[in-house]
This record gives sequence, C-alpha cells and structure tokens, in this order.
Amino acid sequence: MPAEVEQRERLREAGRWVQLWPLADQGVVSAGAFLTNVVLARTLVPSEYGVYGVYLSVFLALNAVHSALITYPLSTTPSAGDAQALGKETAAAVHLTMVLFAPLAVLLAALASLFQPWTTVLAAWTAAVCWQAQETVRRGLMAALRHRTVIWGDALSYLGQAAAVGLLALGQRPRLSQVFVLMAATSLAAALWQARQLGLRRATGDVLRQARQSAARLGGWTLASTLAGLVSTQGFVWVLTLSRGLSEAASLLAVLNVLGISHPLLFGMTNWMLPATAAAFHRDGERAAFHTAARSWLPGAALAAGMLGFVLLQPGFTLRLLYGAASPYAGLSAPLRWGALAYLLMFGSQLYGCYLLALRRVRRGLWMQLAATGAALAAGFPLAIRNGAAGACAGLALASLSRLAAGWVLSRSRLSTGDEPRGRETQPERLARIANRCERITTRDRYCHL
Repeated sequence: MPAEVEQRERLREAGRWVQLWPLADQGVVSAGAFLTNVVLARTLVPSEYGVYGVYLSVFLALNAVHSALITYPLSTTPSAGDAQALGKETAAAVHLTMVLFAPLAVLLAALASLFQPWTTVLAAWTAAVCWQAQETVRRGLMAALRHRTVIWGDALSYLGQAAAVGLLALGQRPRLSQVFVLMAATSLAAALWQARQLGLRRATGDVLRQARQSAARLGGWTLASTLAGLVSTQGFVWVLTLSRGLSEAASLLAVLNVLGISHPLLFGMTNWMLPATAAAFHRDGERAAFHTAARSWLPGAALAAGMLGFVLLQPGFTLRLLYGAASPYAGLSAPLRWGALAYLLMFGSQLYGCYLLALRRVRRGLWMQLAATGAALAAGFPLAIRNGAAGACAGLALASLSRLAAGWVLSRSRLSTGDEPRGRETQPERLARIANRCERITTRDRYCHL
C-alpha cells in the first residue's frame, strides 16, 4: 500500500545515526521560549515579571494535562501511516482540546479577573487556547514523523513570538496584555499553517468517539504519571522554598538553568522516539519497537553524555562562564555536580519510559514515575531540607536512579501484559497483540522485551 511504503521510507530516512530534525525542532522551540523570557525579564519590572511567571506556570500546567489526555494518544496512534485517517484523528484531537480546555481556561480566567485587569485575563485566555490548538496540530505532524515539516510552523510560533515581543520592547515597556496577544497571534498562525501541511480533515462521529475513548482509556493513567513526575522534579523547588527560603530555591533554579542546555536533546529525542517506536510496534511487534527506541535514543544520549560530562568535571568553570565570577551562584559546584549526575540518569530512564509509552503500557509508565516519587518523598526531600540546593540535586539524582531502575525492570519483565487497558483497543492493536502473543509462545527460550 502506498501509505505504508511511504511510512517505511520515512522511517528509513529518519532512522539514521543523528536524528537532526527532531533535535533542530526542539532547539527552535527552546530558543524561542528562552529569548521571550529574557526580553521580558529585562524590560518588565519585577512585580510584572512575577505576574507573567504565574500565568506561565498555569499555561504549563494546562499543557501537562493536555499532553496526557489529548496529544499522547495522538502521538501513538496506529493511523500514523494513513494521511487521511491521521488528518481526521488530529481534527478530533483539536475538537477535544476546545471542548475540554476552553471551558477550563474560562474558569481560570474568571478567577484571575478578581486580581488582574480583564484585558490581561482575556488576552491570556486567548493565548492559552491558541497554544494548545497549535500544540495538537504539531503533534499530529510528529505522529507521522514529519519533523522536517513541523519545524517551520514551530519557528513561526516560538521564534516569531520572541521577535515580536523584542520589537515591541524596543520602543516601550510592553504590557502583559500585549505580550499575550502576540503569543496568541503567532500560535494561531502556526496552527493554521501546520493544519494545512497536515491535511486536516473533518472528523466523523466515529473518529470523535474513538478519540474520546482513547483519552479516557489512556489519558487517566498518563495524567497520573505526569502528576507523579511533577512531584519528583518540581517538588524540590517547592520544598526548598518552604523550608529554606526563596534564596535557596533560586540557587536550585540557577543550577537547573545550566542543566537546561540539554533540554533540546531531552525533549527533541522524545519527540522522535515516541512516534517512531509506536510505528515499529504496530508494524513489527515489541522487539522491533525496543530496537527502534534504542537506535533513536543512542545518538542523543551520547551527545548529552558529553555535554553533561563536561559540566560534571568542570562545574566551577561552567558557572563562572554563564553567571560571572562575582555571581552568588558561582560557588554552586557541588549542587551542579549532583544535578549533572541526575540528568545523566534521567537520559537513561528516557529509553525505557518512551518504550513503555509507545507500546501504550501506561500503567507501567506510572509505576516508573511512582518509583521516582517514592524515592523523592523518602530520601530526596529530607536531603533538600537538611542540605539545601546540594541536597535537592542529590535527591533529584536518587529519584532519577529509581526511575531508571524501575524502567529497566518493567521493560524486561516477562509478566503478562493483561494489566493494560484493552477494553476498546483498535483493530491494528488487537492484531499486533495477537501476533506478539504467538511469537512469545513459539519462542519462549529467546530473550524478549515486554
């Protein structure tokens, strides 16, 4: 079939040693967000920038929920090789985004209007909705492994907003309402462009019903995993703020900012691994999926190991280079070493986490996150309370190690996968499951990743 041949050719072309386009796309997204934040930090007074930070934290929380309920099922869809079916499924995902998140954003806007001018609240609501719409369409392109296509719309959205905010700040101090309007405009323009590139089609009733079922069947577990992951990462910032004050929390954030140089690799690698591994699973089964995940993971992990290894060996030089020798953050060598180790372990766990999610083993993905959360609660948070930023980074390393160990065990387990939700699985999923079960019965003496 032409669609399947095209998908295999795309996989073969994209599956080279260095996955350039996913990393480049994430680099564009990260650079745009970074430049926007820098411009606003330099032009807004601290109180206004703090308000922007509150809005941004709400946006990110909405994005986490949206990712679990909407874009995760879309990223692992068995229809990724069928352009028409994918166009309909993406349209259904956009529909669900509007149905679920527009009212939620309205509720949050109503609460925010008690403290902020309604013009700012309305602009922020518009920016949040347009951002989620664009995020949905770009994930549809990523599901089809069209990272080379998605980068141009992302450049319009993220670099475009940075350029627009920068131009606005040249002649005047921007107001938050103006900033949010610019964000909404660039996100909407990128969403329309990427919808045309994808070939967005009208979703039928059956497609909408299937999208709702996927969100209910898979999204709940993924959402729980996302929330558990927030506790084992962002929880350290909250613990330091409450126990040792804002200055110690600022030290932790300064360390995490340095480690953020690996985010284009960390998130770009995920953007490629998840749809590629899912496509390999639906086509050839679990062993092929794990091999695809490993091949996709290795180049980015090797490059990240080099970057983080340098930070691990030369933390003082790195801090002085970025913050200056007179900075209060120049003496954070010990926390930065622990943080670099934590990120190295985090990259290792990424292999198993993406593999399990691509196979829609969402409950096992949740157990991975719960292992990290348990380690953070039992040992990580006490370390942070006692030793400050250094203890928090050591606790983060312990949580990452626990996640890595749990992922290794759960991915290699030979236990039955009957605990996974299959009540409304699609026909390709059912055929893949039956074929994989037959393979396991006839090859029990061979090593097999579950």
